[in-house]
Amino acid sequence: MRLLLRFICIINLLPLVANAQVDSAYIRPFVHSNEVEAIPGIFFTSFEFRKGKDRLQDYNLKANGSAYLGGYVQYKWLSIKYAFNIPGTQLDRNTNVHLTSFKLRFGNRKMIFHPFYDAYNGLLMPDNRRHEFTEFRNILVNHIGLDYFYYFNSKRVSFDAAYGFSEKQLRSAGAPFIMVTPVWQRINWRVPSHDLVTDSATYKLLASNPQWVSAVVRAGYGYNFVIEGGKWLIAPAVAVGGGVLHEIKGNRGLKPIFDMQGWISAGFNGDPWYWYVHAAWSRRHSNLFVKDVVKQDSDFYVTVGYRFGSLPNKIFGIL
Repeated sequence: MRLLLRFICIINLLPLVANAQVDSAYIRPFVHSNEVEAIPGIFFTSFEFRKGKDRLQDYNLKANGSAYLGGYVQYKWLSIKYAFNIPGTQLDRNTNVHLTSFKLRFGNRKMIFHPFYDAYNGLLMPDNRRHEFTEFRNILVNHIGLDYFYYFNSKRVSFDAAYGFSEKQLRSAGAPFIMVTPVWQRINWRVPSHDLVTDSATYKLLASNPQWVSAVVRAGYGYNFVIEGGKWLIAPAVAVGGGVLHEIKGNRGLKPIFDMQGWISAGFNGDPWYWYVHAAWSRRHSNLFVKDVVKQDSDFYVTVGYRFGSLPNKIFGIL
């Protein structure tokens, strides 16, 4: 059995806007900005292939979701997060399908750039009658893209507090934001088999090894609910939008794509100790020529963190 691996490297290359540019009545930095965290969680991903409104032609595949355990360290401008699955918690414990994920994050208080890479090496076909899964081997699903966030009212709303409890939000406040995502996607089925996929439209789509590029623009809104002067924080956000996609093979023009997502963080934002729970859900509907692809992701995790000061001397002369 191969373990599912999730690796996230977050590098903050641009400094945050100076504290003088925020409203100190709403936002306050912590004395120590370095952090170490323990992060247990669980995630699920599904791919639904559908044609129009006929649900009888729907065909579903799932990633081998599981519980995971991660760790996170932020020291000055460098942050690294690593997570691995907990053995025995996968949807199917007797399969080799797995996910590899790599992410970067850099920016400032007004805008964040979030490049990402996801590779699903194998998927699962659910058998609802027997409550089992069939391993879908020799298929690789890749996503390479960038999430760009632009935040409004960043002087009074700390999205760093909402995202990772790394600042103190002193008063409740909310603000809109814009999210733009260009992405390249590919499905590569190396050994097509009619025995594995009996639906003709789904077989035609997967066997063609489709590739497409897309761009999505979303409008979102986040609100930081503060309790006891920032001791407790509840931070929900939602983003909805759409865009266009272009299939690389064939001259098929532009097709619409729709996307929605939401997330919420809630917990104790203390110093030096803090903890919070985070839940996120997203759904993207891509209208391909042969058949639509609907990708859904859900993630839930708990974070327990500790803030600490910097060493008196630089590490390797740079940190």
